[in-house]
Amino acid sequence: MERVAVFIDWQNCYHCARDAFHRETDPSPCGQVRPRALSELLAEKGPAGRSVVHIGMYRGQPDPRVDARTHGAHMRQRAAWEAECGPLLTMRTRSLRYLAGRPLSEAAEKGVDVQLAIDTMLLAVSGAYDTAILVTTDTDLLPVVEGILALQRERGTPSVEVVGWAGLSRGLNVPGVPVRWIGPRDYSAIRDTMDYNVPVSQRR
Repeated sequence: MERVAVFIDWQNCYHCARDAFHRETDPSPCGQVRPRALSELLAEKGPAGRSVVHIGMYRGQPDPRVDARTHGAHMRQRAAWEAECGPLLTMRTRSLRYLAGRPLSEAAEKGVDVQLAIDTMLLAVSGAYDTAILVTTDTDLLPVVEGILALQRERGTPSVEVVGWAGLSRGLNVPGVPVRWIGPRDYSAIRDTMDYNVPVSQRR
């Protein structure tokens, strides 16, 4: 059984899904996906006999003292992910940075991509997986792909794959590295339509 580890750059994943399958004016839940469903879909797109053994989720975390509403939505979404994924999920969050005089919506993520890179390589060196799938189009993470390829040349394992979104040209395009494409039908199967801005007690 080939062990697959999926590493999700959440903000990049969310914005790519919105750009690929929605309009800019669509409601905020448009672009959300269920991490386990996404991971299993990507594993199934490869050779037969693969199993997801790790889902790493990387994202910024709102400060409840600065933006209580968004923090509440973040925590409700996180709880839903933990319920769906169980022990497969490792959440890695970094506090958002708020810029003086700027809207809360422009809070910036800092250190998220670095944490994703560190975890991917540490788990690769420890032999925790056979294949890494990087769910990001951020070219700052190209060194991670290159690092895994270097390990593969030296040790024969692990391998690496990247994700592409139908209709979008941006991505981590490296010769010889498989791209697992997410099309409209795939997206419909993994989409999460829940509005986490609404407290559980107020949902119908």
